[in-house]
Amino acid sequence: MAAAFRMEYCLNADLFTYSTPDPHTPAQTVSFWLEFLRKELARVFSHHLELPRLILTAAAYPNPDKRGMKAEDEIYELTRRLYPDLKRFQSR
Repeated sequence: MAAAFRMEYCLNADLFTYSTPDPHTPAQTVSFWLEFLRKELARVFSHHLELPRLILTAAAYPNPDKRGMKAEDEIYELTRRLYPDLKRFQSR
C-alpha cells in the first residue's frame, strides 16, 4: 500500500521532483498518507473478507508452520492482484 501511495502521490503531486521544492509540509504528506491508507484499507477489507483471517493465521502460525506460510503466500498473491502496477518492484 505504501508503494501504491508513493506511485500515486509521486505521479500526481511530484513529491520527489527535486528541481522544484515540494509544496507540501511533512505534516501534509503524513495527512495525505493516512487518508490514502484509511481509504485503501476500507476498500481492500470490504472486497476481500478473507484478508483478516489470512493476516491472523500468518501471525498465529509463523514460519516454518505450513499454515502460516500458506496464509503468507495467499496474502502475497492477493497483493499482486490488488497492485498489478507494482509488479516490476517485486523481487519474489
